[in-house]
Amino acid sequence: MACNGLWADAYVCVSIVGHIPTPVTTGNGIATPTPTQAGMVSNCKAFYKVVSGDICATITSKYKITSAQFIRWNPAAKSDCTGLWSNTYACVAVL
Repeated sequence: MACNGLWADAYVCVSIVGHIPTPVTTGNGIATPTPTQAGMVSNCKAFYKVVSGDICATITSKYKITSAQFIRWNPAAKSDCTGLWSNTYACVAVL
């Protein structure tokens, strides 16, 4: 499926009110909750639901992981954490 016609800096609908997406089970047998941000690693074994006001440092401290690990597992968050979205799941541990 092609995404021709998408405009930069424009909003698109990705869900509707009341829809509860079905978790995806990856090849590793662990159900991945949704939504997640693009590029999250496929070998994730533990997830954290990001809430408004969260910053990467708080999450990494809570799960005792490094910033480098968090960004490697969740590249959409960006190295300065400006890409971290609330109400999505982030990977906080891998297999």
